[in-house]
Amino acid sequence: MVEPAKKNWAKFQAKTLLNWVNNKLRGNLRSDPTVTGQVKDLTTDLQDGLLLIRLAEACVKPKKIKRYNKKPLIKIQKLENIICVFRFFESDGTKFVNIGPEDIHNGNEKLICGFIWTLIQKYQFRLSNRKLSPKKVMLDWLKALMPEVPVTNFSTDWNSGVVLCALVDHIGPGLCPNYASLNPNDGEANCRLGVELAERSLKVPPVLEPRDLAHPLIDEMSVMTYVSCFCDPYAVQLLAWLQKTLPDVPIQNFSTDWNNGVALAALVDSMSPGLFPDHATLPKARALQNCTRAMDLAEERLGVAKLLTPGELTDPKVDQLLVMTYVTQYQTATLQALAKQCRAVGLATRIKSGAGARVKFQIDTSGSGEGKVETIVTRAGGDVVPVTMETSPEDDRFYDVSFPAADAGVYVVDVRLNDDSIAGMPRDVNAYDATRVFFASALKPNVAVGETCDFVVDTSKAGGGTLEIRLTDENTGLALKADVVEETDRVHAASFAPTDVGVVTVHVTWEGDDVPGSPFRIGVFNAERVRAYGEGLLSGEGKTGQVVAFNVSTENAGEAKLAVEVTGQQAVYPVEIKQRDATEYEVAFQPWKVGAHEVEIAWGGRPIPRSPFPLQITGQQCDVTGVPTSSIIGEPIAFAVDVSRAGDVAVGVQVAGPRDGVAKHVEPNSQADGLYKFSHVPDQTGSHTINVTLDRQPAPAGPFVVNVVDPSCCAFLAPPPSSVHVDRAQTLRVTTRGGGDGDGTDALAVRIHSSRSKIAIPFDVVAAADSTSSITFTPTTVDLVDVEVTWHGRHIPSSPVSIHVCDSSKVKISGGDLLSGVGKTGQPVSFRVETKDAGDGQLHVEPRGPTAVYPVDIKDAAENEPGTKIVTFTPWQVGEHAIDVKLGGESVPHSPFAFAVTGVQCTVTGVPKMALIDQTIEFELDVSGSGDVRVDVATRSPSGETSVVPLEKLVDGKYDGVFVPTEAGEYYIEVSLDREPIGSGPICVKVVDAALCKMTPPPPPAYRVGVPQTLTVDGRSAGAGALGVRIVTLKDKAAVPFVVAETEEQGVWQIDFTPNGVDTLSIDVKWSGRHVASSPLAIPIYDPALARVDGDELRRGKGKVGQRVHFTVDVGDAGSVKPEVTAAGPTAFQAVQMTRRDDDDGVYAVDFVPWEPGDHRVSVRLGDDEVPGSPFEMDVERSIDARTVVATGDGTRTAYIDAATSFEFQTTQSGLLDVEGAIACTLQGVRSSVDVHVEDLGDGKYRGTYVSQFAGAYLLLVRLFGVDVPGSPFKVTVYVKADATKCRVERGGALASSGILVGKPVSFRVSTQDAGVGKIVVVVTSPRGRVVRVYSAEEDDGFVSYRFDTDEPGRYSVRVTWSGDDVPGSPFKVKVWPPPDSGQVRVEGPGLHDCNVGDVGEFTIDAKDAGLGTLLVRVHGIKDAFKIKLKSGVGGDARVVRATYDPKEPGDYIIIVKWEDVEVPGSPFEVKIRDPEENEEGESRGRHRRRRRKIDVDEREEDAVLYNPSEPDIYKAAESNKQYPIRSPRRKATSPPPPPAAAAGAGAPVKRQATKTRSVERRHISPPPPAASAKGGGVRRTKAATTPDPVPPPAHVRQEKEKKRRKSRRSHTEPVPVQQENWSFGASVQSANNPGGVPGVVASGRKVSGDRGQEKRKPKKR
Repeated sequence: MVEPAKKNWAKFQAKTLLNWVNNKLRGNLRSDPTVTGQVKDLTTDLQDGLLLIRLAEACVKPKKIKRYNKKPLIKIQKLENIICVFRFFESDGTKFVNIGPEDIHNGNEKLICGFIWTLIQKYQFRLSNRKLSPKKVMLDWLKALMPEVPVTNFSTDWNSGVVLCALVDHIGPGLCPNYASLNPNDGEANCRLGVELAERSLKVPPVLEPRDLAHPLIDEMSVMTYVSCFCDPYAVQLLAWLQKTLPDVPIQNFSTDWNNGVALAALVDSMSPGLFPDHATLPKARALQNCTRAMDLAEERLGVAKLLTPGELTDPKVDQLLVMTYVTQYQTATLQALAKQCRAVGLATRIKSGAGARVKFQIDTSGSGEGKVETIVTRAGGDVVPVTMETSPEDDRFYDVSFPAADAGVYVVDVRLNDDSIAGMPRDVNAYDATRVFFASALKPNVAVGETCDFVVDTSKAGGGTLEIRLTDENTGLALKADVVEETDRVHAASFAPTDVGVVTVHVTWEGDDVPGSPFRIGVFNAERVRAYGEGLLSGEGKTGQVVAFNVSTENAGEAKLAVEVTGQQAVYPVEIKQRDATEYEVAFQPWKVGAHEVEIAWGGRPIPRSPFPLQITGQQCDVTGVPTSSIIGEPIAFAVDVSRAGDVAVGVQVAGPRDGVAKHVEPNSQADGLYKFSHVPDQTGSHTINVTLDRQPAPAGPFVVNVVDPSCCAFLAPPPSSVHVDRAQTLRVTTRGGGDGDGTDALAVRIHSSRSKIAIPFDVVAAADSTSSITFTPTTVDLVDVEVTWHGRHIPSSPVSIHVCDSSKVKISGGDLLSGVGKTGQPVSFRVETKDAGDGQLHVEPRGPTAVYPVDIKDAAENEPGTKIVTFTPWQVGEHAIDVKLGGESVPHSPFAFAVTGVQCTVTGVPKMALIDQTIEFELDVSGSGDVRVDVATRSPSGETSVVPLEKLVDGKYDGVFVPTEAGEYYIEVSLDREPIGSGPICVKVVDAALCKMTPPPPPAYRVGVPQTLTVDGRSAGAGALGVRIVTLKDKAAVPFVVAETEEQGVWQIDFTPNGVDTLSIDVKWSGRHVASSPLAIPIYDPALARVDGDELRRGKGKVGQRVHFTVDVGDAGSVKPEVTAAGPTAFQAVQMTRRDDDDGVYAVDFVPWEPGDHRVSVRLGDDEVPGSPFEMDVERSIDARTVVATGDGTRTAYIDAATSFEFQTTQSGLLDVEGAIACTLQGVRSSVDVHVEDLGDGKYRGTYVSQFAGAYLLLVRLFGVDVPGSPFKVTVYVKADATKCRVERGGALASSGILVGKPVSFRVSTQDAGVGKIVVVVTSPRGRVVRVYSAEEDDGFVSYRFDTDEPGRYSVRVTWSGDDVPGSPFKVKVWPPPDSGQVRVEGPGLHDCNVGDVGEFTIDAKDAGLGTLLVRVHGIKDAFKIKLKSGVGGDARVVRATYDPKEPGDYIIIVKWEDVEVPGSPFEVKIRDPEENEEGESRGRHRRRRRKIDVDEREEDAVLYNPSEPDIYKAAESNKQYPIRSPRRKATSPPPPPAAAAGAGAPVKRQATKTRSVERRHISPPPPAASAKGGGVRRTKAATTPDPVPPPAHVRQEKEKKRRKSRRSHTEPVPVQQENWSFGASVQSANNPGGVPGVVASGRKVSGDRGQEKRKPKKR
């Protein structure tokens, strides 16, 4: 089995390789006619190497093999040709393993195949890297090109031809579009199709035959060879795509154009613009960095796999197939969403929960790309919390997410992108709610001294947090200790025992928020300290009709509640207690019974001393009769007052309602013999109080309380059914909310009986806690049942109600169509239903076909047939039907009835009865049972427009239709078969647009209890739909009765209801199941009568200007509507601050600070109604006197521009900033006014701060309540701020000089004219750190001159500051030098001795220890024959100078060196210059005799070099001021005139005197040796006689020197650069070129500056 397979494998391989070789040779054979056409046998046709040479040239275009044997005859010639081929390939980088020229010549087929396979990999696959697997690279390329086509090998996957056809279609789109539907069993045909298409359209050579490709034993190498031929056409197609995608990027290949990474970066950015924003500016030199960044980004964001490394991509010899494969992935790449790049923004880890609390945050997907984003929020136990997530309107890459956190606890938030959690997820959000903290045992409002106050705090439902309990004694301000123990999990028990009377404030906080009711004020009292006094109590007597009054004093008894109870003669009297002040109470009551009574007085629930007090009542008596305990709203309350035994008295009656509390006077209807009859009609529900007075005093009897109710507010929660079935229990629910007070079972009366027989039907009434009652009864006979429901004896709305009781078992069905059981499509079916004996129940008939329910028509029969109905319907479906007939919800006998329908069938399915506008409606028609018929479908819109519905024919007689309604209303779908309408008729679809259904006018923000409300819903534009209404209370979840009725305008509905209790109404209004505009609604219900206002200032009616008025508004029982508070003063409204203290109990803390004296009115409103007691009147007095205020600080006097300046003022009270107009501060100037910011520092102290932008004079006004404080307005001067950078220091004087000698003063000037206002400080420090005294003087030009004396050498530091800041250049450094000392100058070197012409003389001058001075070097000798050059910095020291010279003429020269115009030791130095060509005596003497002549002295050259080492970088020209005669053997040398005195002070100019010229004979004179310096500073010289003459040089050397000497006759001076040393400036030499006297080094020239007093040199005399 193995051998045949191996043989086939070798056969396929050899054939494929042969075809590939011939395909390569076709392009070259035409150019050389001497070569045969093609290779027929690989083992013989390649032996001579000629075809192999052509193959090589075809592979390595355009290179050619130049020299070879074109007509090889012998073996060696053939081998040479093959060797040329091997060398040719090797030069192109192709390596062959285990094969040589001999193998090819010998015809080794296996090795020849390996040789060709190597060429295919190199030049067909474009692979040069032997480490890469060609198979893997090719598979990667196919996977990138055809990701939807599975290819795993190059053998069996290609046998079916499907993969080949897919490859052809992907490279040439549209060549084989149906490749996926090809039959894989027809492999050879498919392969032939693919090969032919590839050859014809893609120019792919058929190196593999179709039948071989379809053979199951085909080898992979053959298939890979053939598939590799597709790379060339695909490369062209891919390059075209790249050039279209990247028009601005030059791409011509898949190798070098990609090396620098710029093209790849542009390609990455083109996939999603902005993904690689800086691709156009990438530096090409950073190729590896560019490729790495682009490939990483593509892998991360586009999902492009790295098929090669960035380093390989930067290689110019990168494998092109590898690059092409990698780039191919971009054609199908899409932007990947990365969860780790997605962020949740603004998600808090802790949040305060509660009603309406929501956790809000954003999801930022701008950096992650598109994907499926979802947010999952769960709670403990796995409960899923609904999440709202919407796209942000500002940026669609952001999502606004929120979820409710009404309940405290831990919420786990997990945001996912494509099912992966984003960064930082999941995350816990701890929701805490202090309002969920409750007291298991409540705090007592009052505690007696020594009594332990215990309370338990339960935080188990408040979420995570920290409980804190703080006790404070308000009297002392000290903290009290509380014992807190955690009894169970998060349940804490606390206790404390007060020891003295007062008030203890208990702050209970959870996570920093006050719990409901906190802070609590607990009054600590002592009842033993309370005393009662007064005539009415101590006398022990009283009379009926007269007020018994007494006083109670609670001074020093603490805070508690006073309770007084008067009992006697089976009567309990109302007691009026008025608090006169903080500790005094007035108590009064009026007895109406004669006899013994007791007065019990308690303080904080504990009796005071001597309580109870006895009291005996005598006098007259008044009887009141007929007062009911309850009444109906709108009906009169009648009663009588009998005063026949009370004598002649005046009778009065007042009635006070429950809401306004205002008593209304009631006039009697009649009066006879002391009997008065009264009547009052109440207009409010609730308790009404009737007070009877005798002679304007409360009568002994009364007051009386009457409960007024309103039965009209009661209602059935759901409309009672019109019919019920016999023997079925029925339940009716009734609500009495809003109907007034009363026990549901006592005040609610129910009666159920037969309407005909009047027989009562048993029932049960069950009252619930939510003011609802359930009425349950079971009818037993066919009848009409009346149900009566009354509230306090009056029928509620809809009562009585009549309900039909029916019995479906007594219904009779007749009619041939139904009983026959057979019908036809399109033909009506009718039958009769007799309910005469079954009762008048609701008849329901439902015919159901195989898939449809048919509409029915029910009509009454003839008048003589009562209780008979005619039912008709038309079936349109073929098949079995069922007709269900029910009466009263129960099926009649034999229902449902079976019914078979035959005929032409057209079944329409999927059509909804109701649809939304713009909603796509899809339906299906089935006419498979009707044969070959024509089907037409059209729609008719509400406006009458008819449109044809396009149908898509499916299979087996089925059609699919689609249409989109664009109007609201009824659409009709008309179906015709062979142009005849189907029997079912048009199908109606009600199209609605709930958005067009609106509530008009918009509902109010809140409803008041008991006030009827009306909502109008306009659905005329929304289409025919059903109105759905649901009104419930959110707190109790109780349904609110309402009545929905259509108005006279069709489509306009009115909803009437009456809010019954304090709650929040949830109103859902839907149109055909969709919320209308503004729905759902949540509207609070409030009752202003239940609001309570409490505050000491409001009770007293007193206040003071500037003192905070605090009170609370408790609307916890009045509804969730926020109260409105206004405080009106005499001239304006006051600013009011109102904060909700607690979310649960609805207590608001209100504060305002009156800022003007006078009457104030405080109004507290809930909704549009005033709360009880409002408006409150207050008298505000002035409390602060502006004359006592003291303002201090720099801000009341001076300031600087752009600088914050403050001042302070002290008052007697804090908190005035909250009072409008209390404090007014402003800074007024000529150019502008400046606002003053005032802040409260506490304890009555305030700080004002202002910033002025302009300098000048201002007025600072400080006022308190419109009155200037003492000193106001203050005069303030605003200055320009000191700016040290604008100070100018003149440094041209001493500060700019380094030539300061010890003992000389240093002076400089400073200007601060443009530097603003400030203080200048000059500090001079000596070299030893001592502070030197500085003298100053002001000058007329705005400068201030400063001077200080120097007494020691070294560096002085001069620091100049302006308002603490250094001026520019400060601190300055001044170098002070010691006095000059020429004796410390040392001159030495061989240049001070005799030498020959042409030799370079050199010597050094060391002035390191000579102090400050100027160096002067002079030369006397033959004109233009001797020049000295100086160079400083010898040995790194600028004060050591090297002097060099190159004498041009022989003779005697004198070198003079001076330091500060004083010769240094050894100076002058005599130097004799010899001519080496002359002998010592004869020749030299004769030559001088021949040249002897008369010359002027000024023709002699005197070179002076001045050098000041303190400034070594500056040079100047100067000339000697002395004339030295040349000594002659025949004349005595004249003595030179004495040198002029040096100028006073260092740095004085060196002046020279002009002398007359005289004739001397020019001769060589040997000067005597100079005397040695006493200090060794000079140079000791030897005598000239002892100095031997040098050996004369050869003649040619002398001639060259002579030529050089003649060329350099003209003298010149070059400045010598000197290295600058960090020295201070020294003395200077003054000249025309240096008018400022800058020190320096100069070399002499032909002219001397005029400021040195030297005349110009006269012309020479001939």
